[in-house]
Amino acid sequence: SQRIVYTLDDKGNEIQETVFYEDGVARYVTSYIYEFDAKGNWTKRTTSTVEITDGRRQPLPRTIEFRTITYY
Repeated sequence: SQRIVYTLDDKGNEIQETVFYEDGVARYVTSYIYEFDAKGNWTKRTTSTVEITDGRRQPLPRTIEFRTITYY
C-alpha cells in the first residue's frame, strides 16, 4: 500500500507528485514543467523524477510529452 500526494498550480495543472511508502517515507518525487499555447492549454510537459532509496536520491531519465490541440 502507498499514498500519493499531488500538488497543483493555480490553473489545476499537476506540478508535483510524491509517492510515499506505508511508513510515510517518500519513495518518488516527480516534478512537471509546462509550456502553454495562446489559449492556456499545455503543449509541452517535461517530467523529472527522483527515486529515494535508503535516503539516497537517484534521478531517473527525464521525459518530454508534446501534444497538439486543434481549435475550430
